[in-house]
Amino acid sequence: MLSRLPCFSYQIKSANYDELKGEPDALISAVSHPVAAICIVAERYNIRDGLGDLYFAVHLWKTLQQYELKNIQVTLHPLRDFEEESFRELKEPPVLTSMAALQQTAQHIPVLVIHGPVTNHSLPPLNDQLTTVWHMHEYNREYKNHQDGKMLLTGIGDNHWGINCNPWLYRLGKDLEKQGKNSDLTYIEKLQNAPLKKLLLDKKSDSTLYFGYSQFDKTKIDFIARVVGAHCSLNDIDICLIKSQGDDFLNRLTKSIEERVTLDVSQIEVHDYNNVTEQFDLTLTRKISDSGRTLRLIRTGALSESDFIHLMIASSRFILVTGNQSAAQAIMLRKTVYIELIVDKFIIALAELASRLGHPIVDGFLRAEDKSPYPFFNEMMATGFGALADEIYNHFNLEVNIKRHIGIWASSQKQKSGQSNNAEKSGILKPGNHTTRRFSCCNVS
Repeated sequence: MLSRLPCFSYQIKSANYDELKGEPDALISAVSHPVAAICIVAERYNIRDGLGDLYFAVHLWKTLQQYELKNIQVTLHPLRDFEEESFRELKEPPVLTSMAALQQTAQHIPVLVIHGPVTNHSLPPLNDQLTTVWHMHEYNREYKNHQDGKMLLTGIGDNHWGINCNPWLYRLGKDLEKQGKNSDLTYIEKLQNAPLKKLLLDKKSDSTLYFGYSQFDKTKIDFIARVVGAHCSLNDIDICLIKSQGDDFLNRLTKSIEERVTLDVSQIEVHDYNNVTEQFDLTLTRKISDSGRTLRLIRTGALSESDFIHLMIASSRFILVTGNQSAAQAIMLRKTVYIELIVDKFIIALAELASRLGHPIVDGFLRAEDKSPYPFFNEMMATGFGALADEIYNHFNLEVNIKRHIGIWASSQKQKSGQSNNAEKSGILKPGNHTTRRFSCCNVS
């Protein structure tokens, strides 16, 4: 049996990221004695949206690297071949290190293994004298009780460690709010996808941009119809969607708009990304009426994480997301978030939090299957999601809590230092060693 989490008493306190830019005392003390490695072991669900699980692991890996833990190595490991192949699908793949390298390292130095955000499979055998395992399950209140380590819950409920709170996105959302804005179209210029950037910038008239990502056609159609129906401006509308499906989707979309939208839309244009030419083709133009606005539906291919975030920033306040990772990012930007989730525990937790904060309109909106009674562009809705962003960032900040508890763990390893070798000197565990391929990684800014 692997070693369990060291016994210590603590409470997860309110913690603001900006107040903890300096390392906590325990972390300062620990990193001066280089005896440990931190290994993020990524596992994902076998569903279409499972790549979001990998982004969670990558974000955690980047976060710990940014803390400059000096001689403590921070590495990212795919648990299985399935995760390794999935990492290769990302537009910005990270540097990966093999599980075999982790096993070898655990024979020589104290290692903290953080396994998640899915914990359905067991880890390979590890040295039970030098290894501490945290199974970190993302936003799930019901979890498998692993016997080889400590199970930790992320999320925003009681005894949860919080969610990923990107401090840059949070500060940007606050700055835009102070300026009386809910988006920043200058981020279109930062898109790496040149054809998409050209299409969005090459407009004949002013238009308002919306961004959405979901798995199911029904949700996409509902989102598009509600955007068009609720949009008060006479501007044209651009809606970027990822992975929309075929002509049947277009027929049902057109019918839905004709049936449910009271404001005029003169025509729909559909622009599809062509993977062969790497350009956007105008695949459909459908006239609906003689007056009104043009709706441009832009169906993108796979996006890099940075392009995904830049589209979020450029998007108008109302945004469609699927999964907890993208929902957390949108909330940090103070967007009004339409969340499509197969498992709704995260939505319920958000709704309960909104209710406790005194924002019943957001509570009702999050819980409702039929969202048509809710005013998406209402200032009360915007205020409520802004309050959610502040509360989550200040009280359910996973980055801050991870940093604090790693400091506590690292301090506990000092007593084992006599048994250990310096990870840097040994060369056993270095990012990219013992792996089939070395990837590069870029930051979002």
